[in-house]
Amino acid sequence: MQRNLAASISWQRGAALGSPVLLAAALWLMAPGYAARAQAQQREPTRITFSLDLADVPEDQQDTVSVQTASIFVGRLLGLGIPDPDVLQQAAGSVTVAVTPDVDLEDVVATLAGRGLVEFREPDERGSGWKRIEERGLDGTLKPLTSAYFKPTSTAFFDKDRRQPLVSFELNDEGALMMEAASHRLLDKPIGIFYDDRLVIAPVVRSVLGSQGVIAGLSGPEAKRLAVQLNSGALPVDVAPVDATVRP
Repeated sequence: MQRNLAASISWQRGAALGSPVLLAAALWLMAPGYAARAQAQQREPTRITFSLDLADVPEDQQDTVSVQTASIFVGRLLGLGIPDPDVLQQAAGSVTVAVTPDVDLEDVVATLAGRGLVEFREPDERGSGWKRIEERGLDGTLKPLTSAYFKPTSTAFFDKDRRQPLVSFELNDEGALMMEAASHRLLDKPIGIFYDDRLVIAPVVRSVLGSQGVIAGLSGPEAKRLAVQLNSGALPVDVAPVDATVRP
């Protein structure tokens, strides 16, 4: 009887000691599930809605402009190294993108919201400002010289000799023809390079230019951003972020 009682006490003690072990084991088994759910919650995408300025776009062309903008957004997100970008054209005048929390949200917004247009301008002889350079294209008509003629091969790099970031660009045949004519006409005069309507540099033309060139005067982040924008194409209209929320 005493043996049975002792055995019973011994078993009960073992059971009591085993309970924390069983509980710990149960918690250990449950932990991966909790961790997975917590990780999933932490990786919920940030959705950013952009508004398109369609004030000057005819109503019958607004859907086309919105689709074009969404397509350019995809190209820019890919250029930033974001695979399988989630871009949704909700309606004419509204495009929403979703990005994971591990990306630089400010860089994404700046890259998408910038027009991404480079224009070449010359001094306006009628005043102290600048005017767009217009040259004849392959069809013989006058056209503004802009990054619309850039090939999608632009690259941002740091020039050790100049000790500054640069953006290389290459013009297509029509752009090269226009650049050659403009640089020949502007020898020993400055040519203004404007990025989204902002003057970044105005070098003096010392020789006739061809199909290749570089853009200086930008910070490192700006140079990288411009290269991405040039390769994806300029936006057809101005856009601005209106909402950034995290949703499941």
